[in-house]
Amino acid sequence: MCISGCRGSPLKRWTCSRCWASSFWWVPVVNNAILIVHQSLNHLRFDGLSANESILQAISTRIRPIFMTTTTTVFGLAPLVLFPGAGSELYRGLGSVVLGGLLVSTIFTLVLVPTLFSLALEGRERMLERSPKRV
Repeated sequence: MCISGCRGSPLKRWTCSRCWASSFWWVPVVNNAILIVHQSLNHLRFDGLSANESILQAISTRIRPIFMTTTTTVFGLAPLVLFPGAGSELYRGLGSVVLGGLLVSTIFTLVLVPTLFSLALEGRERMLERSPKRV
């Protein structure tokens, strides 16, 4: 049984529209973090920027699409969470969890991912400084 309550064969669960909606809401969040790291590495390698400058440049490039995606999803889920109606008792919990998770993951994408990535780059630089140089 999936989280939306459908039962039956795997094919039935695969084609359930509620399963698709509830299992793929996090895809833009994962892609945003990957794109920030990828773009930062490209700025490091090809543009010759420092680690902090490359991270700031990648975030400034990606912040508009991140906010556009988050805003459209929040406005799309807001009626599900806020307005009463037939079936709202059933979907209000799911909508509020997805909405809260999206907002928290967006904040993590814009704050936690660049911080951890800069710490990883600093750790890599320290390891390279400590290692003996080969001739």
